Amino acid sequence: ASATGRPFIVATDQGRLRALGTRFTVHQRENDSHVSLFEGMVEIRPTDAPDHPRVLQAGEQISFTRNTIETPQTIDTHAASWVTGMLVVQEMPLTDFIDELARYRPGYLSCDPALSHLKVSGIYPIEDTERVLDMLLHVHPIEIYSLTRYWVTIRAHGDR
Repeated sequence: ASATGRPFIVATDQGRLRALGTRFTVHQRENDSHVSLFEGMVEIRPTDAPDHPRVLQAGEQISFTRNTIETPQTIDTHAASWVTGMLVVQEMPLTDFIDELARYRPGYLSCDPALSHLKVSGIYPIEDTERVLDMLLHVHPIEIYSLTRYWVTIRAHGDR
């Protein structure tokens, strides 16, 4: 509950989460929402199946849609790294990494789906996404195409 005594509710397109004395992250994606719970409990109620809630426990992560909740998994140990200003990844497909990096950058940042075979590992500062893109440029056979500083696309080196 919040300081005012009312429950803290987070609504996504897929459903509602009610905090039960907790610390957690929510990542709304196109077709589902993903929750990582670090302490306390969170009740998840899918929009189209509100009579089938699930309570997530500390140390668990889960994805859910408007009508289903997946089986909880052990939390990703790097899930809260953004709190310290770093994005920690290991063997993440480049396309997924760029999607994650885009959350910390104004404008449009995309990656050619054909580059999903490239893997990214490391610790990256989220406050300097330009530096992160420059780091990727030196490690992978990619090029960064900028229409403006707010419209950036990652593609294979030599693609036009």
